[in-house]
Amino acid sequence: MEYPLDAAQTPANDEVLAVFRNGGLIDIAPPGRRVRPLFYRPRPGALTYARILRSDIAVSATVQDVLLEDPFALPSVTVSCRVALNPAGDYAALRQRIKDRGLQFADAVEAETYVELDSLIRALFSQRTHEDVNRQPRPEGLNPGRTLVKGLFVIDAIDGVTITSDPHYLRVRDAIGGTQGDRAADQRTLESAARRGLSLDEFENPELRAAREQQRHELELQAAQLDLERDRLQAEITVEQIRNITPLMRAQLARGLPPGMPPVLGLPAALHVGGAGHGPVDGPVNELARDSELLRQWKRVVGARSGLFGAVRVEEGSRSLILVVLDPAAWGDRAVVNELLADAFQGEPSVALAGVPLLVDWIRELAAIRVPSALPLSPTYDVEEQDDVLRVLVGSDSGQTRAVIKALEAPETLVSPSLRQLLPYHDVTWVPRGPAA
Repeated sequence: MEYPLDAAQTPANDEVLAVFRNGGLIDIAPPGRRVRPLFYRPRPGALTYARILRSDIAVSATVQDVLLEDPFALPSVTVSCRVALNPAGDYAALRQRIKDRGLQFADAVEAETYVELDSLIRALFSQRTHEDVNRQPRPEGLNPGRTLVKGLFVIDAIDGVTITSDPHYLRVRDAIGGTQGDRAADQRTLESAARRGLSLDEFENPELRAAREQQRHELELQAAQLDLERDRLQAEITVEQIRNITPLMRAQLARGLPPGMPPVLGLPAALHVGGAGHGPVDGPVNELARDSELLRQWKRVVGARSGLFGAVRVEEGSRSLILVVLDPAAWGDRAVVNELLADAFQGEPSVALAGVPLLVDWIRELAAIRVPSALPLSPTYDVEEQDDVLRVLVGSDSGQTRAVIKALEAPETLVSPSLRQLLPYHDVTWVPRGPAA
């Protein structure tokens, strides 16, 4: 619709203004350009203008019986897109349309657009197979930037391409067990399921997978509880046997077993169990913290008879440490134990201690492994219990007790937090014994 141009006008962002003199087109003004009557006044004649939508013009076409390259035809193909007036040549195609047909050109544009889309769709799909169409409905060549209706429009966006498959193709595909493309898709699905350790049913049915995972979790929990109870009973028997060692046997062990004497209670002959100067605190094998996930990882490597008294993971900042206490009867060569630790915990820093009778031996072993820098200071250790606190009495034969304690409490060693987490005490403290340098 035309209006008198008797005042300045500005096209909106999605419009252009067509300016006429005595009904003839004289200008096309794009968005951002203000149209003033004074600009056109030097020549006589009645000035009018019309607003023409230039962008986000929705176009949809449904084409019936689209032939393909193979002996099939698509019952229907629907293309939805958005077009805009082509700005090339200062809207040259629009100028020509208006000059040829006036503003009534819009009445025929919809039909022309449909006819051109119909022809374009048939041409593009005629070079494709049904299998190709199933993989990617939108054909090459139907892309933003393509012009339509003799350059009047340019495609801004493709909103969708919907196809209806040929029933004959579907019957043939089902009869031969699916096309190669379908088999490839099935193979990809199977591979994805295998990578996640799932069956095809579980991969395609999340509810079934969740139910099975819950069932597996409950079974693992029951198995872990049974293992914990069995290990607890085994530990009680072992501790009772150790407490029944006679003073003579303890003295023999402290000095090293004579050649030919068999180990006591299955303990390796070279294992140091006790000796003068040790505190009276027994190793609390029956009260240690046990992380169920660490127990599961350990059993995966060593089997059901894990021999694991306790296991904790300590994490502080970027540092971590796994500390485990093993039944002495399950102890082997230190190198073998370290290999088992690396395998069970995927190389995460870890230390294993033998659950020997005296707790001070655990601490001495852990300190030697985690704080080797303190060994030249000739450290000595003893322990005592006081109000649910384990006091580790630290000395130094070289007179450098405070240096030993400083090394033990260094954050990177994780000695203190690992003992606090493993042992059944409210706290574990390091206390200097004797002269401290």
